[in-house]
Amino acid sequence: MKNLITISLISVLLLFSIINQLSANNIAGADLTYNYFGNNNYIVYLALYIDCSGDPAPDSVELQFQCATDTSLSFSNFLQQIPGTGINISNSPCWSFPSTCDGGSEYGVREFIYQGIFHLADSSLWNISFSSCCRNNSTNTLGSQNSLYIEAIINNLLAPTNSSPQFSNKPIMKVCKDQSYCFNHGAVDPDGDSLSYSFSPPKISASNNISYNPPYSVSNFLPSSTAITLDNIYGDICFSPSQNMTAITSVRIDEWRNINGIATLIGTTYRDIQFNIISCDNELPVLSGIDTTLSHTYNPSDTIYNITRVLNYSPIVFDINGFDPDTFNGNPQNYHVEYFIIAWNNGIPNASFTPHFNDTDSAYARFEWSPSANDISTTPHCFTATIQDRACPYMGVQTFSYCITISPPIGIETIERNNDILYISQNRPNPFARYTNIDLTLGESSEIFIEIYNLSGQKILQINKGYLHTGTHTMQIDCNNIASGIYYYTVCSEKSRITRKMIIK
Repeated sequence: MKNLITISLISVLLLFSIINQLSANNIAGADLTYNYFGNNNYIVYLALYIDCSGDPAPDSVELQFQCATDTSLSFSNFLQQIPGTGINISNSPCWSFPSTCDGGSEYGVREFIYQGIFHLADSSLWNISFSSCCRNNSTNTLGSQNSLYIEAIINNLLAPTNSSPQFSNKPIMKVCKDQSYCFNHGAVDPDGDSLSYSFSPPKISASNNISYNPPYSVSNFLPSSTAITLDNIYGDICFSPSQNMTAITSVRIDEWRNINGIATLIGTTYRDIQFNIISCDNELPVLSGIDTTLSHTYNPSDTIYNITRVLNYSPIVFDINGFDPDTFNGNPQNYHVEYFIIAWNNGIPNASFTPHFNDTDSAYARFEWSPSANDISTTPHCFTATIQDRACPYMGVQTFSYCITISPPIGIETIERNNDILYISQNRPNPFARYTNIDLTLGESSEIFIEIYNLSGQKILQINKGYLHTGTHTMQIDCNNIASGIYYYTVCSEKSRITRKMIIK
């Protein structure tokens, strides 16, 4: 009995400590993500962006886990703060203008990350959520609506090994009034699933959204001299704020996977964001689009940020050029305002991104990538690049996304394997008869479908083979409705794809 009383007392004190430490209105944003690591186990992460002018962040936070298919499986548990988090993400580099995070008066925010390991039984809907009393005050909402609710949704019945997208870019809280501004989350999906983006009303509870102060709304959350846009494929948020204010918004990120030939929603995550609009003497630096001429020189006409390339085993190489309209005015506090640096989020594995002349007024970066047949997909491969200058008291920062879609090869046969998960035997037939069989070996059970492309890279047919177990299978391709000629067929599993040439008689 004594042990039970002691445990209960500790739990009450821990809960009181959490409530007490979150008693001030100081949360400036949040997001929930998760990583699958086997046997229905997940590492769950909560990122809290804490205003340094408020109370300190708690050591632990409580999450709710709601199972829609069997409520008896629902539970709550705590995440622990990861040691070493609490990094100052305020975009202020100047010792002479310290933020509240460093004992000064300039606006400051720290990022705190919490994590925990949990077992989630298969369900068509798991809802993971965090709630707090303590969102910062905002200009664009009605009354005192300071509660914050953030959630993530998992369908681990249809997608039992799925991990959520991970956000590689921190939400920048300070934005300059009367300047064009763009931000990208740098979301990278570890499973290669397609992502779509949309504005979503911030929540104050599971069933209640924040009420915006008219004329503000979900898609019009601050006054802007240009339309507020959110690219639903690439995730770029762009606007030109025209009034000093504090505005909150939320972005919903949906994960889509091709299951039985149908695009299926398998998970949803949210980002709750606060933008602080301020007057600035500094002009924001910008990045060019994709410069395939390798000029190393910024050209405002370089505005193409998304390209499609047919796989031909030649490297994809281009420059990204920076520009800052400010000039050094001799004030040491401005620290070479036009000087800037360029960095990226490592969004495309096996690609290289090499900045040149960083911390000068002529910085540019060179991107190089040699895609393989495993990279052929209608889903673009994306990365983000960030440019920031050295202005005081706040650096000018913008983030841009760059995306490359890889189409099937023309005139070149490709044979690719992914750790023997998927393999087509070498003695396949070519030319193809009207009914042709191919032998497929699977190292893992998976959904299988076949896509057929013409030489222009257009998909003309998709054949769904359903869920196949580990082992060798003989599959028939019906070519009766395809004209004679040269094509490419791609056999796709959940983790691999193989593309090969086919000649139809």
